Amino acid sequence: MKKCLITVFLILAISASTTCATGTITVCMYSDGSGNSYIVKENKIEYIPVQPGTSSSGEYSGGKHRIKNISRTDFDETKALFKKVLSSHVEKIKNRVKGSGYLEIKNGKHENAIIRMGSWGQIEIEKKLNQILK
Repeated sequence: MKKCLITVFLILAISASTTCATGTITVCMYSDGSGNSYIVKENKIEYIPVQPGTSSSGEYSGGKHRIKNISRTDFDETKALFKKVLSSHVEKIKNRVKGSGYLEIKNGKHENAIIRMGSWGQIEIEKKLNQILK
């Protein structure tokens, strides 16, 4: 529970600062089944791993915090994949359980969903995000 609250707080804190003088910036956010967070903006991706002190086991570490510049193509493909998963009712579940994913798009409006563990959407999103981070 503590891990989920910290993840939600981080996502809200980061997304609260996503507007600029020229308009709203699109941000795609994902939290994997272990609580590691990914924040994708138009020019960068940030990976915020779970640390042992905030993991449910007290031992799990999601690795190192990373920020990487990305191409516009990577951003557009990520956003399109998020939208595809958000539009699929088969992928979604009502409550967040261990192993499930949480995705969100913010761009002036707010779209989010919890997606079932092992679903096509979860697998494809994690594959795409990890490919970008390489």
